[in-house]
Amino acid sequence: HCLVHADYQHLKGNMTLLLLVGPSVEYHFKSRKVLWIMTIVSLVSAMVHILVGKRNTHQLGASGVVFCFILLNSMVSAKQREIPVAFVVTMILYMGDELVKFIWPTDDISHHA
Repeated sequence: HCLVHADYQHLKGNMTLLLLVGPSVEYHFKSRKVLWIMTIVSLVSAMVHILVGKRNTHQLGASGVVFCFILLNSMVSAKQREIPVAFVVTMILYMGDELVKFIWPTDDISHHA
């Protein structure tokens, strides 16, 4: 489910955020651990969708992985006693968008990842 996206805009949004926050996550956590984290997040997200998702909805995209990367970046920055404003703004905008889509869905895509 995390490799399939609803459309080009969905793919572009996820890829843009992954390319922005991914290098920092990979630098601090190393490639093998990042792959493991991505796998776990994808599997847990799928299980949550199966258990609590609405009927006739689909789970598409890597939004859970993207949000996880944003949080991991914040944790790295917190260790250094600083949180970049760009990450705070990105997290607020990203969470806000997903929350709006979760509360007022306009499609049959799951937004609880």
